[in-house]
Amino acid sequence: MALRRLSTRKRRTKVEHVGFSSLPEQVHRKSLKKGFEFTLLVVGDTGLGKSTLVNSLFMTDLYSERILDEVTEKISKTISITTRTAELEEKGVKLKLTVVDTPGFGDSLNTDESWKKISEYIDQQFYSYYLHESSYGIERKRLQDTRIHCCLYFLPPYVRGLRPIDIETMKCLQSRVNIVPVIGKADALTKKELETLKNNILNDIDKYDIKIYEFPVCDSDDDEDFKKLDNEIKNAIPFGIIGSNTVMEVGGKRIRGRAYPWGIIDIESDCCDFAKLRTFLCSSHMQDLKDLTHDIHYENYRTDFLKSQNNSLCEQISDQAYKPRENKLRIDETDKLLQQKDNELKKLQELIVKMKQNLNTKNEILFVEKNFAVEENSKSEEILPVILPPEAIPSKPPQVLRTFGKSTFTIANANCAIINRALNKNSKSSDFCLPSKNNTINYNFKPQSTNFQNLNNYQTSSTAI
Repeated sequence: MALRRLSTRKRRTKVEHVGFSSLPEQVHRKSLKKGFEFTLLVVGDTGLGKSTLVNSLFMTDLYSERILDEVTEKISKTISITTRTAELEEKGVKLKLTVVDTPGFGDSLNTDESWKKISEYIDQQFYSYYLHESSYGIERKRLQDTRIHCCLYFLPPYVRGLRPIDIETMKCLQSRVNIVPVIGKADALTKKELETLKNNILNDIDKYDIKIYEFPVCDSDDDEDFKKLDNEIKNAIPFGIIGSNTVMEVGGKRIRGRAYPWGIIDIESDCCDFAKLRTFLCSSHMQDLKDLTHDIHYENYRTDFLKSQNNSLCEQISDQAYKPRENKLRIDETDKLLQQKDNELKKLQELIVKMKQNLNTKNEILFVEKNFAVEENSKSEEILPVILPPEAIPSKPPQVLRTFGKSTFTIANANCAIINRALNKNSKSSDFCLPSKNNTINYNFKPQSTNFQNLNNYQTSSTAI
């Protein structure tokens, strides 16, 4: 047993070094190869030194092609969003810096809702990142982080605190980005005035419950120098900034400073908070700003977006659940309407059939009457006209007399035809008509249609003409 224990101890001593301790080196090597991305949003009035400060912070010239607007154009000018990108490298570390500027902010006379375009732009970057993150394959590998990691909000030095536009803008952006307040052109104030303005701004931030960037609590294992630096940076907010792109040589030393009639100011000295701001952004808290953006602001946006999508889906599902009932009611109504239309069509078809039958019977009757009239007309062509003596022609229109057989009738309806008549004396009395001695004319007629079915309706007369 003792030999076995010794052998196991020897084996353990052999496998003490596994190799995962090199993971930081692997991450470091991969990060150096891939590079880093950082997006900075700059918000503030024109003329507060925003572009100068950005160029001073990163020692680059991002605003070389900028065109300044005239004073008359600021009356109706609206806010716009412009982006500038620079590829920086320091000791083998590559940084893709993107600066988002907001020219026109606070320049117009009407500044109502001037922060909407800024918030919409931030949401668009979140949505673009969400789409690429949700994709597959090559699109996911090409994912670029264009989200806003930090917002430098510039405040003018001539105010006593936060203005209404500052309060509304910071409240609108506090849930979307890490806000870091900055006092521009702090060289216009004395040290006492600058401290008073900082206290007023912090009081307004607490009063209106505005959330700015919160510094992380230092861990117990952090060194004392880092804790001291972190405390100094935390107490310097809001940063009083003086920017300069001019490099001067003073006492054999090259500095970035501003020249005044009374002397030169080194912006990296203790006369302003420029050095603390640059340390905060570039050296100590850049990764923390990126982590807060991803873990808090982006996740809040993503949660709200998914909730809205789920709510819309729930509404669609509920609408689809209620739709079958509505569809049944609609189907019943449509069935009733269709049934009514079918009944009407059937009635119309029956009427059409009856009308066709009536038309057929009328056509048959007309055909018979037409044939009979043709026969009678052919017979009437052989009858000679009646020649009366002049004494027999009355002065007034004579009353129409009609006779059936050898009797004389006064007939209201003259719908009859003459069979024959003759004027010679040799004709028989039954088939001709002659004026008699008492000037009475006898006619022989044959009924043409059914008008003589009842002869009792007609009066008999033998009136002389």
